[in-house]
Amino acid sequence: MKKEVIIYSLIAVSIIFSLLNVKAESYYINSNNVEMTKQQYNRIVNHFSENIASTISQEKFDKIINANMVDYDVIYQKIKSNKDGIILTEYISEEEYNASPDAEYTCKEEYLENTKSDDYGYIETTYKRFEVELLDFGNNDFVLLAYLTWKRVPACRSYDVFAFRLNHMTYSNVGGIQTYYIGTAHTDISYDSSSPGYKSATNGAGFSMNLKDGTTITKYEMVLMADLAINEFNYSTAHVYTTYQHAISSLSRADSMSYTFSAGGLGGVLLYSSTNISQKYDDMAGIHLSTPIS
Repeated sequence: MKKEVIIYSLIAVSIIFSLLNVKAESYYINSNNVEMTKQQYNRIVNHFSENIASTISQEKFDKIINANMVDYDVIYQKIKSNKDGIILTEYISEEEYNASPDAEYTCKEEYLENTKSDDYGYIETTYKRFEVELLDFGNNDFVLLAYLTWKRVPACRSYDVFAFRLNHMTYSNVGGIQTYYIGTAHTDISYDSSSPGYKSATNGAGFSMNLKDGTTITKYEMVLMADLAINEFNYSTAHVYTTYQHAISSLSRADSMSYTFSAGGLGGVLLYSSTNISQKYDDMAGIHLSTPIS
């Protein structure tokens, strides 16, 4: 499957959920005369971008509608931190994530100003949504799609790592996207196997993504995607382990890439050569998906 198909398949699950085999009223017609319902259009924009909604072809739209989602999971994380790093992390419900403010700050009683400063009393709260999907197109043709959404821009912006590890599967055409927003305008930074932060092994691959700096950035959306295929048929199940690790203090690209792919690593994927390096990441839980081997 070509990389272009992988990118457009990023919206597959959202469309599948919205169709339900019911003819709905057309809401949007894009530049290729592809008709979408309001729900389809909103989910495409929310999960990816207006650019994809406006340019996707009828052929690709029809194909991804027929994809079969074999596994899916999503987790939500709340992080409290001050200038020295993370104070508390906890996993929360979708309802709490949706109800949370875009920006949230608290200060100790002796600090009257509720604005960001270098004071130890300042506490920042951010929220992350991590979603992973495994799609089956038939004929041993699978696609891994993973999304990480920052509800608020994190204080530390260095080399985050987005990666996956496989059991009984192979991969190809690995790609990634970092989208950063300034208000409603967005810019995409694309990653592929030629990117400096790309690392691969027989059992996994990933990207070190340097979060874009800028005081006017309001939001980040990170994407990881790959074509997968089962390569060992003497087992009952094939497995995909995906992780997004956020750097809570600055480090070099070389240090961010000093890992191997191992079940004992961060998120069940990234085993760093030094605890001094692994401790610079937030150790967010990974997501494990699987598919039966027939």
